[in-house]
Amino acid sequence: MLFSPGHLIWLALSACLIVGGIIACLRIRPSMTRILTVCFGLALLSETVKVLSVIQIVPIVSPVVEGGQLVYQPTGSFTPYMEADYMPFELCSFQIPLIGIARFAKSERLRQRVLALIYPTAMIGAFLGLVLAYMVRDYTSTLAMFTDPHAYQYFLYHSMLITLGAYIAISPESGVGFSSLKDALTLLIPLDVSSFYLNSLLATPVYVNNELAGISHATNFFSSYINPLGIPITEKWQWMVYLVIRIVLTLTLVTLFFLPLKRKRVAS
Repeated sequence: MLFSPGHLIWLALSACLIVGGIIACLRIRPSMTRILTVCFGLALLSETVKVLSVIQIVPIVSPVVEGGQLVYQPTGSFTPYMEADYMPFELCSFQIPLIGIARFAKSERLRQRVLALIYPTAMIGAFLGLVLAYMVRDYTSTLAMFTDPHAYQYFLYHSMLITLGAYIAISPESGVGFSSLKDALTLLIPLDVSSFYLNSLLATPVYVNNELAGISHATNFFSSYINPLGIPITEKWQWMVYLVIRIVLTLTLVTLFFLPLKRKRVAS
């Protein structure tokens, strides 16, 4: 559960890693190319560990009607399967291709634009990911949280993202300053809008007499469908009000992250 002893220990360890990582970066002052190379390698390793931790070998079943009841019979075949919730469509997972683009982009302008997006989204998204680590609900004991590779992957990866975001803000070489706010918002909007389609596409609808009766499983990438506080939304207008609040909060948070960069000198 959230803020269980295991979760609090991981939060404390993550805080130490972030502070230690930022101090190390300030002392070593690695080039953006070097730190992006390291982070991209760690991100790929992290995603590999995640996939191997959550993927399951499951039987392939066939729906049949027996005695007027719909049942599923095993076909005798098996296949690897990973639930849609683990697909890399969450804000923090998007950092993997973004870091790759920033590392290998030939255009300096493109790299600066992508770094402008990584800076606030990595820090905000990873911070929320650490605090609202819903995956901790899957553990029944503190010991289980320190014997499962997925827990290590989750907290170490998010700690790395915050460290990278902080260094982008500190390093003049990144080219990210207050004027980069427009670039960040311009790139963030299409990513956000795509989540509306993804969440419907990956949902499992239930039809009765060819009419939509409900959904048996739903994803919530970017929290665009379900609010993270769990407040019930039963009407479309309530959802639209939530979207307005969400947009305002996002714009406010991203802007606040760029305000300290007003006096930053960036490399030309």
